This record gives sequence, structure tokens and C-alpha cells, in this order.
Amino acid sequence: MKLSRLPCSTCLLCVAVLALLVTATPSVFKPIRTWAARGQGASVEVAGATGVVPAATTATYRLTAWSELGMHCIDGKDYSIFSVLPPFNIIRAQLINMTSSTLVTSGVTITYQALAEAGGSINTTSKNKTNFWTYTKLLFSPLFGPAPLPDVGLTKFKVQSLTPQNMVYDPKFGYWNATAVPTMPYDDNFAFNPYPMALIVAKDASGNVLSQAKIVLSVSDEMTCKNCHASGSDAAAEPASGWSTTRIR
Repeated sequence: MKLSRLPCSTCLLCVAVLALLVTATPSVFKPIRTWAARGQGASVEVAGATGVVPAATTATYRLTAWSELGMHCIDGKDYSIFSVLPPFNIIRAQLINMTSSTLVTSGVTITYQALAEAGGSINTTSKNKTNFWTYTKLLFSPLFGPAPLPDVGLTKFKVQSLTPQNMVYDPKFGYWNATAVPTMPYDDNFAFNPYPMALIVAKDASGNVLSQAKIVLSVSDEMTCKNCHASGSDAAAEPASGWSTTRIR
């Protein structure tokens, strides 16, 4: 793909959003503390949550979980020219003790894993769907440190898979967290699916399931830069020096 040299406002906005996710302060991300009344069968309401389907296992605990962005955009299959957005899905969760109306912050494990949707589509890996990991050292090491292994995100959280992956409690924000989960919008049959499912599970120290929730890890590569930047695409966007014909690396 041949690119012009003019950035568009969308690209700049996406860069700003990514920077915000990395450097967010408590005033930006506040813990969600909205839940329903106690009791058997009580549902959980999460303000601003995405794709939350609470599924309580015991009457004592309720797990709320959400994907931090309504739709996370990524560059897609090819990172060889340049990158604006890496695979970077974010999962948040809170486990609520319904008896005491308090958040559970220790003594449990909360995990995420891939989940098949009703039609059978499942997304358990990303390494064979993009060349992202070939270029992570060049593109992102200055910001995130050593390049991660395939199927591992920039902050060292692994892709959702059939193996449950631990989330980490963040006392600053009051939720369990997994950042930069490297989800791609293609299922394991390489069919385009921007809404892969994930199962979030809370267990006690003995491994007993306390509660679980299903979420959608929304992700899409439909935001393609070539619509605005491809050489010859729009005369109004052509640089004074002419269209670039150099492949940028």
C-alpha cells in the first residue's frame, strides 16, 4: 500500500486514546460500584458496561465484568508499514459480596478465557492471524519494554484461550484488570467476527466457582488508513511534493 504523508484526525484521536489508556489516572477510570439488591437471583447492573451477562453461581457473590472499550480498533493483519493501534483489549471485573455489599479484593482468583458463541465461533489465538509480533520490538518496545512472545500482549497479558488466564487486582481503581489482551477480529476458522466472547470466572482459594460472567471483546480492523491516505485516493489530500511511493518501515 502506498501512503500519503498527511495524518487524519481519526488517526490522531486513536493515538490519543491509546496514550490515555496507558497513563490513565483515577479521575479518568473510576471503579464501578453500582449493583442490585441482595438476594437469590438478583441481577447486577453495570453503568457503561459492554456485553455483560451476569451468571451467578452462589447467592453470596456476584461478578460484574466488562470490556473497557465499546469497540477497540486495531491496524489488523499487517504491521509492516506502520502502526497506529496494536491489539489492546482491556477487561475489567469486580466481585461483590452480596451479604456485606463490599468488593472482594483478595483471597480469590478471577480469570478470563475464550468462549464459543451460540453459532460455534470461538477465538482462542491471534498469533496466526497477524504479523504484529514480528514488528513489536521495532514499534512498541520504547513504550512497553521488551517485545512479548506471540499471543502475549504488550503488558504481558495473554490472549484469551481455552486456558484460563489470571486477572490482577488494581487497588488504585478498585477492580480486577487485564490490559492489552491481544484479541483479533477473526475466529479460529479465520472468519471475520468482531465480537468474540470471553468467560470471566471467580473462584475461591479452594477452586470453588463463586460467580461468572460472559463478555464481548469487541475488536475491529475495519478502520483502514488507506481510505484516506492511499496514494491517488483523493486529490485534496495530495502533498505539495506529490504522492509518496516509498514503502515506509
